[in-house]
Amino acid sequence: MKKALIIGFAIAAIFSSCKKDEVDYAALEQKTLDEYLQINYPKATADNDGIYTIEATEGTGISPLPESYVLVNYTVSRISGPLSKNVFDTNNETTARDNRLYSEQIHYTPTIWKANEMIKGIKLALNKMKEGGKAKYILPSNLAYGDKEIGYLPAYSTLIVEIELIKVIDNIDDYESNIILKHIEESPLEFNLTQSGVYLAITKDGEGEKYKNGAIISLTCLGKYLDGKVFNAKSTFELTLGQNQVIPGFEAAVKELKPGSKATVIIPFKMGYGTKGKSPIKGYETLIFELEMPN
Repeated sequence: MKKALIIGFAIAAIFSSCKKDEVDYAALEQKTLDEYLQINYPKATADNDGIYTIEATEGTGISPLPESYVLVNYTVSRISGPLSKNVFDTNNETTARDNRLYSEQIHYTPTIWKANEMIKGIKLALNKMKEGGKAKYILPSNLAYGDKEIGYLPAYSTLIVEIELIKVIDNIDDYESNIILKHIEESPLEFNLTQSGVYLAITKDGEGEKYKNGAIISLTCLGKYLDGKVFNAKSTFELTLGQNQVIPGFEAAVKELKPGSKATVIIPFKMGYGTKGKSPIKGYETLIFELEMPN
């Protein structure tokens, strides 16, 4: 019994020691933020939402509603000390290069967000903005990712978010459709909207019957964005139709073709990588593929 008591006291002492050693990460985050603000932005104070507005140029357009889509330029950093910040996400090519984030495959152009699908702090920040406005906000982790680690972003990270609100988009389908139609008007190719929802221009007629599910095809393709930037260099790969091996719009286009044909297809985002995208392709991206079918 005496031995058992000794072991019990020892275990209790260990747990007591562990509790003393536990780190109060929320307090540590606040201390780092206070030191950062004192050195860099001593006049900054949090508003009722808990957001620190560092810089703001008010726009002249409308403000986004919760269900709106927005076209933005942005840079997101984390406070890593009183004097420093680490950029970890941006759609600005120069910023990406300066911070060793640049990739040739990434499309450094304005990005579409759906307002009510963003983190809480960005939703609240967008509420404060109008079209044409620019702002820099500091978001404590309780308005960002909290105690979750996101990729290389540690838990309890205070974020610095720089946003340029270019446009508020009420209807995302109409917005994309207008962009596609403008591209088609300026193109020398003759595109037709297929029943599947992709825009197809056949530049060389093939022979025989159109491809069907089960067909195994060794085809050549080149992938690019509407502005011509290539994200997939011209290459040949084998595709089995009907096996969900490619995005829906790509397969739908192939099924419109015959052996030996060549074509260019414009694929709206809903027939491509959707609202989330797939690295390096962002969400809401319209894609173009140039296809060459084997004889």
